[in-house]
Amino acid sequence: MTAPRPRRSQPRSRAQRARAKVLSALLAVDAVVICEEDTPVEILEIIRSDIHVKGGDYEADNLPEAETVRRHGGEIVILSLVEGLSTTKIVG
Repeated sequence: MTAPRPRRSQPRSRAQRARAKVLSALLAVDAVVICEEDTPVEILEIIRSDIHVKGGDYEADNLPEAETVRRHGGEIVILSLVEGLSTTKIVG
């Protein structure tokens, strides 16, 4: 289960905005949302993603948003982690 992260008192970081920009440039990506909530459930109720992607450090059935994604007909895709490759290190 994902631990809730503390609320930020500062605006989105430059690294978050840079990651979102890179992801949104991909032809297969319709939208990128930087979620300020503990879980993306609320936004997923609105956008109803066809595909919800998470990194390999997550398990689909343990995601708080899993039920929401599936109820709206979406699929959860877990991407394998690649050792030594980190978007945080590349962009951040």
